[in-house]
Amino acid sequence: MQITDIDIRVWAEKEGEMGNLEVTMRCSAPGKGFVCAQLLSEEDQEEDRIFPVPVEEEIAFCMQVSPVRLWDTERAYLYKLALELRDEQMRLLGCTVKKLAFQRTEKEQGELWLNEREIRLRPWCCCEEELREELELSGEMQTGFCENTIADNLEKRLRCWLAAIRRGRYNALFVAWENTKSGLRRMLAELCPEYGLYYDEETECGSKAEMVQETQAGVFPDAAFSADSERAGVAAPVSGFELNVTQEGVLLENHCLFVNASEYELRYALLHNGETVCDGSLCADVPPGSGRYIELPFAALHEAGEYVYRVSLHLKQDTPWAARGYEIAAGESLISNLFSA
Repeated sequence: MQITDIDIRVWAEKEGEMGNLEVTMRCSAPGKGFVCAQLLSEEDQEEDRIFPVPVEEEIAFCMQVSPVRLWDTERAYLYKLALELRDEQMRLLGCTVKKLAFQRTEKEQGELWLNEREIRLRPWCCCEEELREELELSGEMQTGFCENTIADNLEKRLRCWLAAIRRGRYNALFVAWENTKSGLRRMLAELCPEYGLYYDEETECGSKAEMVQETQAGVFPDAAFSADSERAGVAAPVSGFELNVTQEGVLLENHCLFVNASEYELRYALLHNGETVCDGSLCADVPPGSGRYIELPFAALHEAGEYVYRVSLHLKQDTPWAARGYEIAAGESLISNLFSA
């Protein structure tokens, strides 16, 4: 007895209102056990559950969460659906966990609105052939799902590739598929939300080579924007934050649509001849779409020479695409002190 296929449909009202999902499962060996389902928040708090139902060839049910937190490209908030198979004595036979993203998406005249805000996409585009080349997939993996060991290896490679895209400051992935029944296609659609990537299969876009003026063959996204591509006029994606550093502090401009700068750690340091004179960190409350000047306790300049004032924003916790402490934005200023104290 096992789950052979799972179809999940999710939709949501506004942030803080109701989130809904419909689940359709297909199982083998119907009538010999039970299915249990539990909907959990990202913090593992139970939002909804269904009572054990007998295993049938096809099982359909609905679940809800209220209030719901919406997913976006800047804060990939995900719920978890845990599906359990139990035997007639309710002993656990197996468990499948699916991550869910509740969001509201609308397209109007070529513009994308995410959670009722117009979003500017920075997409990484490729076709199926390019994707398979970068993942080094063989011909035997062209259709359907692979064996478990091969599928696990494929997922690891795919996760590394998606993490590199996200670290490259992209927030969307567009893929042109030739094989609509590819298991890779389904796996990619399920993984993208974990990495804060808006996924689209319908948009027509150029290939990766067209975007980066054919840098190196098979290169991963972290290295895609080389000096050659910069000379060719291809601009690298930018962060949602801008830091203008002075001798007394930093002007932090938050260009994000959803995220407050307080969700990151603000670090500052004063450097002299490559050595740290002083450093520290704090929490900066700068709402999305606004700016704020923050005074920083830099040490006084006692020696002549050049000083570097550096301020940066870092992740407060681990994410699928980078570890805690990863730098997402930075700014610095060079000041020459001609006189010693």
